[in-house]
Amino acid sequence: MNSKKEIIEEINNNRNLVGYDTVDWPIGYIKSQFDAARLYVPTYQRSFVWNSTIKSKFIESIFMGLPIPFLFLYRHKETGTLEIVDGAQRIQTLVEFLNNKLILNDLKKLKSLNGKIFNDIPEKYQVIFETTSLRIIVLDEKTTENNRKEIFNRLNTTGEKLEEIEVILGSYSGPFINFLKNCSENQLLKNLCPI
Repeated sequence: MNSKKEIIEEINNNRNLVGYDTVDWPIGYIKSQFDAARLYVPTYQRSFVWNSTIKSKFIESIFMGLPIPFLFLYRHKETGTLEIVDGAQRIQTLVEFLNNKLILNDLKKLKSLNGKIFNDIPEKYQVIFETTSLRIIVLDEKTTENNRKEIFNRLNTTGEKLEEIEVILGSYSGPFINFLKNCSENQLLKNLCPI
C-alpha cells in the first residue's frame, strides 16, 4: 500500500506537465490558418473518417447555435505553427464546407439545408457561420509530444459509446418515453416479457 508521501510525490511529478491558454477564434479565422498550413493535422491523428451525414450534422449544430466541444491545439515553440491535438475531424469539416466541397444531407432540424453547399446559404447566415467563435485550448511548448498523445488518447477513449436507447432517452421526452421508463421498471412486466 502506498504511503501518503509516495502518493504526494507521484501526483506532483505528473501534475502541471501541460501549460495552456484558452482562446475563442472565429470559424473563418480557423479556416484561414488551416489553408495557410499554420494549423495542421499531425501524423498520430486518425485519417479524415467522418461520413457526409456526420459532417452535415456538425454543420447543422453550428447553424443552430449549439455548443461545440473544445478544440485542442499545440503551438510549436520554433515555428509558431499549431498542431491539432483534438478536433481534426471538426476542423477539416469546417474547411470542406467553407470550400463548397460538402453537400449537406440527412439533416433533421434544418431540412431546407439538405442538398446545399456553403454558397447556397443566404449571405447573412454565411457571415454568421464564419464569425461564430469556437473555444480552443492552446497547449504551450512545455507540452511534450507524449503528453499531447496522452491528451488525444484520453479525449478519444475515456468516454463510453452511448447505447442506442441512451441516445433516444437523451434526445426525446414526453408521455411515451415516460411510459417506456415505467415499463422498464415494472417487475411483473419484466417477468412476463423478459427481453
